[in-house]
Amino acid sequence: MDDTQLVKLSDAGLDTADRLLETSVSNLAQVAEVDEETAVKLQDAVREQVAAAEQAAAEIAERTIEEANSANADAPEEKDNSIVASDEGNPSSIETSNDLSESKASESDTDSKS
Repeated sequence: MDDTQLVKLSDAGLDTADRLLETSVSNLAQVAEVDEETAVKLQDAVREQVAAAEQAAAEIAERTIEEANSANADAPEEKDNSIVASDEGNPSSIETSNDLSESKASESDTDSKS
């Protein structure tokens, strides 16, 4: 297709792959000033390009997911250090680090009020 035909297609609103595929063969032929056999070939070529683009996008997405999964598998596991023993002699008195922070904050408040 030459530039003049492309401008005519665009002016007629046939400026995306979806629109080129949605229009009738006769309308495409009329707007592009080609015979209907050429219009069919044009739509076939557009379908092939869309399929190739979708396939490429799917492969990229799959590769990206595989790379992310591989990176996650290679990353060292983080240890959860949020639980600490507050009284070694009493196993039932285990506090989280949040509890310890809150109790220290309470002690600071009490100290400042004294």
